Amino acid sequence: MVSMKANVVFVVLTGLLFSFGVFAAAEVNAGLWAQYEAMPINERLAFFKAQKAESLTDEFLVKALLLADTESIEKGDDNQKQVKGELAQWLCRSLGDRKVASAAGLLVRIPVQYKDPFLRGEAWIALAKLGDSSLATAMTSELNVLNAGSRRARPQEVLAAYIIQSLTILKAKAAFRDVAVASVAWYTPKSGVCELAKNALPALSTDPFAATLVLLGSDDDLIFRENFFNSLGLDKDPVAGGVAADAVLSTLVTFQLRDSQEKDAAVRLLKASLSAADKSPQPPATLSGPLKALIARKNDIALKLIAVRVLAKIADDPSTNVLTTALGDLNQKQKMGSITKEEVTLVRELIVNLGVTKKSTAQSVLQEVRFCNYTPAIVNLALESIAKLNS
Repeated sequence: MVSMKANVVFVVLTGLLFSFGVFAAAEVNAGLWAQYEAMPINERLAFFKAQKAESLTDEFLVKALLLADTESIEKGDDNQKQVKGELAQWLCRSLGDRKVASAAGLLVRIPVQYKDPFLRGEAWIALAKLGDSSLATAMTSELNVLNAGSRRARPQEVLAAYIIQSLTILKAKAAFRDVAVASVAWYTPKSGVCELAKNALPALSTDPFAATLVLLGSDDDLIFRENFFNSLGLDKDPVAGGVAADAVLSTLVTFQLRDSQEKDAAVRLLKASLSAADKSPQPPATLSGPLKALIARKNDIALKLIAVRVLAKIADDPSTNVLTTALGDLNQKQKMGSITKEEVTLVRELIVNLGVTKKSTAQSVLQEVRFCNYTPAIVNLALESIAKLNS
């Protein structure tokens, strides 16, 4: 019985002590708040840095940011604006690190109300840490505008970096394309924005390479596709280079070019993607369709020569058929005397590479070369390739 009474007394005392502690903490915070509110603005940040983290409640920090907001963070002389801005940034960062959900309503207003890129950025980072994925759309839209580069200065670079970090924290999959654009956009190397964007891409997709292939094959901005392809460092991975080239060429050969700028980009991208396909130890068989269209079109002869080599590397029946058909057509032009010097160069490449395929189906068209009034040198090339087919 005595023991039971003692326990009751202990519980009561514990409750009283706890209540007293809460009351005392409230009193302390109330006293601190009165002290904080009364001090000059330029002393407030130092006040926070002097406090132990546990001595300040989440509510205290929210009230401090609200006070900063009501005092108009971006008003005053340059010194006042700097002091207010640094304080507000520190508060946004602290609220984000603490994941103070009650601060969301205040934080979400800051990117809308203020211009300073550091302040807006810290608010976005804080909201991302709170897990507010609903803001990813607004962030992505702003990044899209920044990428377009109508204004190109340090503030735009700062803002882009913050947005990319925020989207990365949120793992915002819908932002993959705009972050990819940022990785090759106008931002200066010193800003680090392009590198930051490139490193963020793996966090924005469960399969970044597959998402990359989609952009390479379907994005409507051909100049972006060119820059993005060239940024991938495919020389280090020839197999991936072949796959990426396939994605590009699958649509590039039929892409509707809108102006001379896109025409120039298309030629450069054709060369880059064909070069990547040529370096691949085993180019994808699906390349045979686009390469057939490329050989048939009026293109730079250098592109056609690379296309022939890639088809010979694939060496399956459809690819070999593209080569034999192309040589057969040129044989007929030679018989009629209408073949051009460039086409004769292509004939040589076709003959040599049909030998590389080692496909017996190529023998007939190679035999035909002997009866088309080509030079003895070309006939000898055909005979050498026939010998390779039978080796």
